[in-house]
Amino acid sequence: MRVDATTESARIKLDQGWQLWTVAALRSAGLPFGRLDALVARAEDLAPGPEREMTLRDAIRRGIEAIVSQEDFRLALTWQNPDAMANWVAGYAASILAGSPVQLDRMDRRGALIARYAQRYCAKNDTIGFFGPVAWAELGGPETVIRGSGALTRASVGLEVWALQAVARAWNSDPALTHVLPVRPDPAVSLTRDGVRRPLRHLMTLSDQARELLDRLTRAGADIPVGRLCGEQDRTTLDELRRTGVLQVGFRVPIDGHPQRHLGAQLTEIADPVVRERLTALLADIEKAQAGVQEAATADELRAAFDAVERSLTAAAGHPVRPVPGLTPGGRTPLYLDCRRDLDAAIGAPELDALAVPMSVLLDAARWLCAEVGQVAHDELARVYRALRPVRDEVTLAELQFAAAHVFSPSCELYAPVTVDFRLRWAEVLPQGTEDASMPADRARQIADIVFQAQGRLWAAARTHSPDVMLRRTADGDLRWVLGELHVALNTLESRVFAAQADDMDALVAAVAADSAVGRVVPVYPASAPEVSSRTYPPLALDPPGAYRYWSYGSDDGHPCGVVSTPATDLVVTEHAGELLATTRRDGWQAPVLECFGEFLTAVVVNMYRIREPRRCAPRIDIGDLTVCRRQWRFRAEEFGTLPTSSREIGQETLRRWAEAQGLPRHVFVKTAAGAKPFYVDFAAPVLVDNLARSIRRLTAEAPVDMVEMLPAPDELWLSDPSGTRYTSELRLVAVDPQPHPSASWKVGEAPDAGLC
Repeated sequence: MRVDATTESARIKLDQGWQLWTVAALRSAGLPFGRLDALVARAEDLAPGPEREMTLRDAIRRGIEAIVSQEDFRLALTWQNPDAMANWVAGYAASILAGSPVQLDRMDRRGALIARYAQRYCAKNDTIGFFGPVAWAELGGPETVIRGSGALTRASVGLEVWALQAVARAWNSDPALTHVLPVRPDPAVSLTRDGVRRPLRHLMTLSDQARELLDRLTRAGADIPVGRLCGEQDRTTLDELRRTGVLQVGFRVPIDGHPQRHLGAQLTEIADPVVRERLTALLADIEKAQAGVQEAATADELRAAFDAVERSLTAAAGHPVRPVPGLTPGGRTPLYLDCRRDLDAAIGAPELDALAVPMSVLLDAARWLCAEVGQVAHDELARVYRALRPVRDEVTLAELQFAAAHVFSPSCELYAPVTVDFRLRWAEVLPQGTEDASMPADRARQIADIVFQAQGRLWAAARTHSPDVMLRRTADGDLRWVLGELHVALNTLESRVFAAQADDMDALVAAVAADSAVGRVVPVYPASAPEVSSRTYPPLALDPPGAYRYWSYGSDDGHPCGVVSTPATDLVVTEHAGELLATTRRDGWQAPVLECFGEFLTAVVVNMYRIREPRRCAPRIDIGDLTVCRRQWRFRAEEFGTLPTSSREIGQETLRRWAEAQGLPRHVFVKTAAGAKPFYVDFAAPVLVDNLARSIRRLTAEAPVDMVEMLPAPDELWLSDPSGTRYTSELRLVAVDPQPHPSASWKVGEAPDAGLC
């Protein structure tokens, strides 16, 4: 699907001037929701007696067999957990398909594992592989329709950055390769007349020989191999500069969707033909094995292809390659899969009209939240700066970042009053009580105009938000909206997973450019940053040429496009009329400090949007045709009592009866402290209830267990393929703030826009 989202006239107009991109990501589960019906086994439908447990056990076993016997499920599981496939699932599946299922020990635990993956592939809108493919929706037009065959039209196998980084580290530590290793100044350090400034370290004075080496590298403007940079007599100086963090020596792997391209480009610069050809051949073997994974059509073929990748990486690195804690995160395998599905949609004007006012209320609240967080952050940064200034000749951005690190943590106690205030203001908007309620959209709009007047400070990225919304088809055939999440101050389509599966990535970049007239100031993330990954955000994937300025706060491997970044040690912080500004010594630009830290503030606020406090039982609330709060429940783990294991109570009747007594619906999503993400529970499926029991048993007595109704319910799912097969789904929208924003940065000496951030 190709749409024009680059101009204001092409945008969807909401209330109060808010605009939506005309393109949205359509996320869905990769496998049909109906597959989970195989796990249903109603104990209450069985007559009491000695045969009841055997009947239940047989029903559960048949359900697990039905899941495992599907080739697409086994393919997905091979991507997610290849060890489980190799250890037992592959053999178990083979016995099922041969008509002679084997009986395995501890089958209750094995079944629980299969059920956990099944609920993820069939009930959750994860975006990864064919079990979470990317599709697209066009907003606008006369009616809401679904188009396409449902087949996959594109699949791409990516190499995890951490895997290639492991190979590069092995080469960088090989004494036989020292003479060909590229050298460059560390991007986070800056050279001054007095010496070298490094993050978190004292000023380092330089010998004449060391300064001459740095000058040569700076003048070259590119990496220089060790062998060309200095002779043996200078090697000691080079080693000292490397050890002290002034120089980077070695091959680099920037965080990108195609890291092998960057490593391959560096190999072409090697002058030694023997070394160049050997390393190029090793990288080619990795790419060949990667291509073999792309061609695998069955789970068995995929496991064999994975083995070939492991062998090629081991041969290149000289040792098995595994993820290293603390470095770039990723999956369990060194490869990942992303897919494009031919199941696009057009969202019609009637549905968008119904969304206009309720969504604008939500977005006004998002702007207020950003402004409050921005103001708190700025005030604390100013306080820290004023404490540093009297004891330093100057304060660099690197020093301020270190001294004010707490400001960039979502758990910083400074933001607690903001979140409390946010929910109190929402309490003024929403109906109060214990019964489901609906607030007229116009009435909510009137109250929001009063309680969500933003008066704090914003950064450029805070102009864009990403609501996740779902369509539910009611019993009378109408379509209504349900809010999933609202990602604040973030355009989630900037993730590489969406950019890579876009039909026209240039159009997405142009859409970002249309929203980026003021630019942005963006950090280059080091590979060790826990936030980054090979396929998501950060770092961002939609980068309008020339629109952003970049800065480095750590020993990063550079921007994948080769854009030069400014060291944090080269940005000097000053205060003018209560505004903190960062000014470069060498690159000639200036920006508000809040803007420099804008991406970090986005990480603080992105998941802060919670309309109401968790409570024992909270009703469903609509604003107009948009459900903004689903029915929710919160319990303490101890309230569930002693839960028998499935080996003692195969049907999990104790927990099922408890849920019925609490008035819980059959279909819920559950979140506990023991897991990072919610999981789906069908109280009519004993193996899924057993997963809930297992999660509860791992908790302390006071730990919360949060549940939310599945809405849309299974019979309300909107997305279906031409065969009528239904999938859970959501639309990931991009909303743009109509309020003008001052320039994010400007050349030194130029007058910035009035009203700094």
